Amino acid sequence: MRILTLEEGASLVEPIWGIALTSSTSLLSLEEGQTFALPTDSGRKTALARQVCYSISFPAFLWIHEHGIWPSCENPHLFTLVKAGLEETRPLDVAPFHVFDGDDANELHSLLSLVLYFVWGAILLEPTNRRTWLFSHDEWLSLNCPDYRALACAVEVLNKFGLQPTAVQ
Repeated sequence: MRILTLEEGASLVEPIWGIALTSSTSLLSLEEGQTFALPTDSGRKTALARQVCYSISFPAFLWIHEHGIWPSCENPHLFTLVKAGLEETRPLDVAPFHVFDGDDANELHSLLSLVLYFVWGAILLEPTNRRTWLFSHDEWLSLNCPDYRALACAVEVLNKFGLQPTAVQ
């Protein structure tokens, strides 16, 4: 696993998606997708993070682009401890972009779980099929992909988990 600055992460994303990585909406405007309400229960969040991590293709990128919106839901010290365990000392604002290879599913599961617990905004990107998973700080997930089959496979994973498409409120 590697942890990068936004600029370093953008240099990986731009050649694949063909856009400047400046905001979360820049990725979503390119593709069709579906939106799902995220579970509120912490156990279900853990299980969802696990399900997502073990159903995606690697390498994968996780960009944590929103935090501090719901401070009462956050535990910054816990996040600092997790990052220290990954040998990372830079603050999230400096190094928000995470690159995972196939052997890093446990690390992705841990970080994605924290994103869900802390009600942060993050985007999980799969370069091999250009699938994007936008986790909103408003507790919804937007799943997008230009390849209908890759989108349908991910929707099936979410449906088996019990999530159904919904409108964003």
